[in-house]
Amino acid sequence: MTRIPLIVANWKMNNGVSDTIKFITEFSKTAVPDGVDVVICPPFTSLYMLNVALTDVKKIILGAQNCHFEDSGA
Repeated sequence: MTRIPLIVANWKMNNGVSDTIKFITEFSKTAVPDGVDVVICPPFTSLYMLNVALTDVKKIILGAQNCHFEDSGA
């Protein structure tokens, strides 16, 4: 059985909504190779916006992470 490469970008608690919009606008122009799964896990404040932005982007999967009590960082 062949494994599919998986690239996961876990932003921890970094990047706000405006940073997320800038990132996904540019990153969605990038060609993701066939046979590779890409997952982006933004902070919870950007989940909804990124979900909307990825509606027409089939090659990028939205992921989530658990919460933490700090204001930012890993």
